[in-house]
Amino acid sequence: MAVLRPLAWLFALVLLVVAAIAMFALTFDANRYKPELVTLVKEKTGRDLNIDGDIELSFYPNIALQLGQVKLGNAKGFDSGLFAEADNARVAVQFLPLLEQQLKINEVYLQGLKLNLHRNKSGKTNWEDLLPAGSAPADDEAGEAMTKLLGGFVVAGVSVEDSQVRWRDDVQGKTLTLAPLNLKTSAIHPGEPVDIHLDTNLKQNQPALDMHLDIATTAQLADNKDDFTLTALKVQAQLPDQLDASVSGNLQGKLDSQQLAVPDLQAVLKLAGLGTLNLGGNLKADLSKQTLDLGGLQARAQLDNAVAGKVDAGLSGDAHYNLDKQVLSMGGMQLQANLQGGELPVQSVSAKLSGQPTFKVKDQQLDIDELQLTADVEADQIPGGQLQQQASGNLKLNLASGKGVLDLPKTWLQTKDYQLDGQLQVQDPLLPERKVDGSFKSAVLSYPPFELQQATLGVHLGNGQLQLTPTGTLFKGNYQGTINIDTLQTPATLRTEHKVQKLRTEDLLFALTDDRLVTGALDMNAKLDSVVGDAATFKQNLNGVIDFELTDGTIRDANFAQKTKEIVKLFEKESINDMGEKEVAFTTLKGQWKVKQGVFSTAENVMTAPHFQVKGNGEVNIVNESLDFKLRVGEKPKPDKPEGLFAPLHIFGPWSKPSYEVELDVLLKEMAKHKLDEEKGKLKDKFEAEKQKQTDALQQKRDEAKDRLKQELQGEQDKLEQRLQDQLQKQLGGSGEQPQEGEASPEDQLKKKLEDGLKDKLKGLF
Repeated sequence: MAVLRPLAWLFALVLLVVAAIAMFALTFDANRYKPELVTLVKEKTGRDLNIDGDIELSFYPNIALQLGQVKLGNAKGFDSGLFAEADNARVAVQFLPLLEQQLKINEVYLQGLKLNLHRNKSGKTNWEDLLPAGSAPADDEAGEAMTKLLGGFVVAGVSVEDSQVRWRDDVQGKTLTLAPLNLKTSAIHPGEPVDIHLDTNLKQNQPALDMHLDIATTAQLADNKDDFTLTALKVQAQLPDQLDASVSGNLQGKLDSQQLAVPDLQAVLKLAGLGTLNLGGNLKADLSKQTLDLGGLQARAQLDNAVAGKVDAGLSGDAHYNLDKQVLSMGGMQLQANLQGGELPVQSVSAKLSGQPTFKVKDQQLDIDELQLTADVEADQIPGGQLQQQASGNLKLNLASGKGVLDLPKTWLQTKDYQLDGQLQVQDPLLPERKVDGSFKSAVLSYPPFELQQATLGVHLGNGQLQLTPTGTLFKGNYQGTINIDTLQTPATLRTEHKVQKLRTEDLLFALTDDRLVTGALDMNAKLDSVVGDAATFKQNLNGVIDFELTDGTIRDANFAQKTKEIVKLFEKESINDMGEKEVAFTTLKGQWKVKQGVFSTAENVMTAPHFQVKGNGEVNIVNESLDFKLRVGEKPKPDKPEGLFAPLHIFGPWSKPSYEVELDVLLKEMAKHKLDEEKGKLKDKFEAEKQKQTDALQQKRDEAKDRLKQELQGEQDKLEQRLQDQLQKQLGGSGEQPQEGEASPEDQLKKKLEDGLKDKLKGLF
């Protein structure tokens, strides 16, 4: 209502000027009354009134008063500036009605009006003293004359040009300015409707605003001086390159209770580059309580931009706003929105939201209790192309900081192939570092052709990193996965880890190819990276490592079985399963695959069968769906024979129709090598046998020579011992001389002589 106050005091000022002109007209000596008018204003208001220059009076065709610059001082307790001033004022009064003591004005013209309205920090305004409550009616002659004149007061029209109204509110720290202000009215008759047209620019500091206003209406004050109406009210506002708004309706008001109502409010807002917003409802305002109510609110927005595409949104409910506390609340809120096209990775979104919202404007705090949210999303990335969602909970969010919590303890998601039930919580929804935590359960979590049964799904988002942790039963095996998506990258990147135990490959391959090509129990650990996009983009950017082991299985490909049978018919008997299909049975198949840009390569995969083994290396290209693989089919390794004869089998071409080729040249070389190795083995065995035979003969001769030498040595020893004994007896029976001190005895000398002779014999032997 800040805009209406300047208009009210504008009319008050007009009446004041008209009263002065009436006094001048009665006496025909207007300048004589200037001091009395100044004194009267000072006496009634305590303010200073200055009228610069003489008051000019003309009599033809009507009595006209032309005033120069007029200034009215400010109220006590406010700054020393002026409350109001005007550069030029002119009033034309009909002559004949004056003779009948009636005031009929043909023209009221004000130029360069400046009106300064102010509310200080205590809440007092600078216009309260202009019409003091309980003031006594004028009892002097001039006052009586004025009362009679105003009793028949009629103004043919008011024109205000190039003026300014300034509103300053120290309580809220706001300033508002209307400039330049231009006002025109139709004839003013007491109790009769008046057409009013106002054109101005509005500037405001909080929130910052600079707009053009054009207001037109028909105003009428009832005989009781309390009730008033603004019929066919139309307000147009323009923010250059931003907004073009139009508001219309019929306003009803009561001055004593300060109540306003617009039962048929309609508003149209055109947002530059976005679209149109339409709003309607029953507006009620109680200025004494500082409240606004908009019952039966119906709003619809039709927007179109590059990101969201075409948006069609509708809002309904009953809104209540407390201007003093700056709190907006809404009962029975229903919000529905439809999005289609745009740059978002979805084809369309249809969403509904209901609840009991409360918005604290000063704190920028939005709370929604009893929140109910439903959405239908269509997108190619969603399995089945469509996602339905329902959730309930509450929202607490600060729009200024972006912090808050969206808590949805009951959340339900459904696509064509699966349904998830669980809970979801979003911390700080408006911040880039928002966090999302959720957990869900589902009987089946499907991403065709994969079906994760008895599934659980964990969801975590933080700092732009989304992590999904699915678990469950996949093709009769246990599955655990981790999927990390970096949403800050463009395009978003994927880092995944997958672990499966005892997965049945025949079920997996049947889901992929409608054929149970390979059977068995698969254990696998895989780490794969890629980017988010369509299937082709995903394949071209796929990288990683896969370790696997497949046990107790068969390969049922007829061509592969036939080729393998031809190669290993010496090692494996032909096997035909219960369905009459040729197959190759194996006990284990294990290896490691490395993935780079959608190409799976392996240096060595090993398949072990009961009587043979297959080693392989090559590539499988999932981008162009082709393979180039070489196998070495050979005998099963034995402790005494770790590497036997093998035959190379080359598998290549498209997945749909691969070619099988036995590389005969490699096979012949391998057979020749194998035969050569056999001949080498035979020659080696023969050489070793001959070598052993010669060694045995030499050993026998050596043993025989050794025995003869021993016998000879023993004979010589016996002879020497006998000779020694003889000599000893001879010496003992002779002179009986004892050996000199330091001289060896004959016995020792003989013993030494014998040992030296034995050493010489041994040297000759060796």
